[in-house]
Amino acid sequence: MWREARPSSPEAASNAKPRRRDALVPAIRVLLANDRQIILWGLERLIDAQAPRMKVVAKAISNAELLSQTVRHHPDVTLLDLDLDGENTVDLIPSLLRDANARVLILSGSSDKRMLDRAVLNGAHGILHREEPAEAIVKAIEKVCGGELWLDRGSIGSLFTKLSGNTPPDPEARRLEVLTPKELDIVAAASWRACST
Repeated sequence: MWREARPSSPEAASNAKPRRRDALVPAIRVLLANDRQIILWGLERLIDAQAPRMKVVAKAISNAELLSQTVRHHPDVTLLDLDLDGENTVDLIPSLLRDANARVLILSGSSDKRMLDRAVLNGAHGILHREEPAEAIVKAIEKVCGGELWLDRGSIGSLFTKLSGNTPPDPEARRLEVLTPKELDIVAAASWRACST
């Protein structure tokens, strides 16, 4: 249990500064993963300005660098872009969780709901859009580090639908379901011929 030391005299009591509890809590260690240097620069300034509550421990601009920095620095939170140097990062999320026991927070400009949902289903603890204000980014890092999820209502609804198995049918799949075996053979042959030319 944390206790504050009592001053030994009334004079010492008037000169004593109250100790902040923040000094006893370790900083949230953040790994930034983004291939845009200007975004990395801005995020690093934003997070380091929150000292002593949080600090940037590493940055990565590629998947390989992300994996090595994760193992080397064991961040509390990884602020991750969905695309690093042209490579998809969604499939790396389980490795990040396993190797560093870090929480993954997606910071993305993508509006691809399927990709964002897949990131959460792979273990991401939250999604932030690049348009979010700086205060929201800081708050999301704190909440995710504390064990909470950071998702908007649309993402939550979409994920519940996927998890419950009540996803609306794909119209293209429905078209294929009504074809006879002979029609399916014709479609397959036409597709194969189109691919081979």
